Amino acid sequence: MTSGLRSRLPVASHASALRDIQSPVRDALDGVPNEMWRIVRADAPIISAVNAHLMGMKGKMFRPTLLLLASMLEDRMEPQAVAMAAVAELVHLASVEHDVGTLGRVGTADQRLGESLRVMGVVKAIAALDA
Repeated sequence: MTSGLRSRLPVASHASALRDIQSPVRDALDGVPNEMWRIVRADAPIISAVNAHLMGMKGKMFRPTLLLLASMLEDRMEPQAVAMAAVAELVHLASVEHDVGTLGRVGTADQRLGESLRVMGVVKAIAALDA
């Protein structure tokens, strides 16, 4: 699909297309958030707060979808596929959080803390950005 055609499609079409792409791996994809929580579980309150913030940034789960689809190329999903999909999404979430402001949306170093600073405060935001 060309970018020109994509920009003319209604948002609902994008969501419908993504659902269609995800349908072969829907059951496994539904298990990814639980696996993400299992991976990041921590007893320290500050780490738990950072994890809750990052996990609240749930997106389209496109990277886990690609990983799970690739895992099914030989008609069976690898046993570790859901765990690997969770890791891929966690790395993506952490990198998005870390890169806030580097895409020209904000101008100063202080603003790079972005939403994390507003939501979590200085210490937790720095911990999240240094993850």
